[in-house]
Amino acid sequence: MNRSEQIVMKFCSKTFFSLWSYSQPQGKNKSTELCDILVICEPDVITISVKEVELKDSGNYDVDVERWHREAIEKSCKQIYGAERRIKQTSHVIMKNRETGLPFPEASDMRVHRIAVALGGKDKVPIYFGDFGKGFIHIFDEQSLFILISELNTIEDFVNYR
Repeated sequence: MNRSEQIVMKFCSKTFFSLWSYSQPQGKNKSTELCDILVICEPDVITISVKEVELKDSGNYDVDVERWHREAIEKSCKQIYGAERRIKQTSHVIMKNRETGLPFPEASDMRVHRIAVALGGKDKVPIYFGDFGKGFIHIFDEQSLFILISELNTIEDFVNYR
């Protein structure tokens, strides 16, 4: 199990999210992962993408950060926006074993929260967050994510965090 998989497992099993979370729910077909973690607590749906990309040291810090940002953050954003599109077209979660999970809230009532967890920046990369074209995404590294969920330790506190 790699570090990003360990974080997903810890997040799903050792936090208050354990009652509502799905690790690696499936997308449209068997080979497509919707996102790394999906949390459903009606009307809230939280999509989480975790990417681990090692920050390279080519000698050019700006180039290294740009490459890391593209692989660790932009790919997560793309996955999160794709997951949201799919969720709004689907009635239930499809679990990793292809069984049906909880129903999704009605699209008109659904409140979507988007989170990207970017690993491998070695505390040398600024973490950007904001609207990347299709809705606001919170971006965290491993340390900031676990600080946040230890302070905001109920689903209500978490979804109301801004």
